Amino acid sequence: MDNLPEEKVNALRKQYNNKPRNYVKTNSVEVIDNAIERFGKESVELALIVKNNAEIRRFTSKNIIAALTEGEENSEDHIHVEFLWNKFKVTKKVKDNTLSTEYLYTESFFIKSLIKSFEQFSDNASQTIGAFANKYNVNTD
Repeated sequence: MDNLPEEKVNALRKQYNNKPRNYVKTNSVEVIDNAIERFGKESVELALIVKNNAEIRRFTSKNIIAALTEGEENSEDHIHVEFLWNKFKVTKKVKDNTLSTEYLYTESFFIKSLIKSFEQFSDNASQTIGAFANKYNVNTD
């Protein structure tokens, strides 16, 4: 929030305050300011990386699930990862039983999963851009 001009911040706050009471936009200025106060700027900035980018979130979730289930037979398991401001929650459903576990972003397997997701994102983006450039004869040199 430090890099936004004050008038932009005020405009966002005004826009947020005009929303119905039951409407809470996850990334509104007020919500982010409150999260920074509660959890610290570094934690919130890290959380925003995964909360604001669907592809990074998808790759990170898959990597977390792979790290947590390494060596397990999980063909009947349904696992979901939810990213919160200062932690993430992994919910595993096996048949009729559901187990949720929360982890802090300071877990080394999370950091490794996040780093790996950027590598995967880069590879995926490179292939997508290459295919587009080839199809439309765009010179990328």
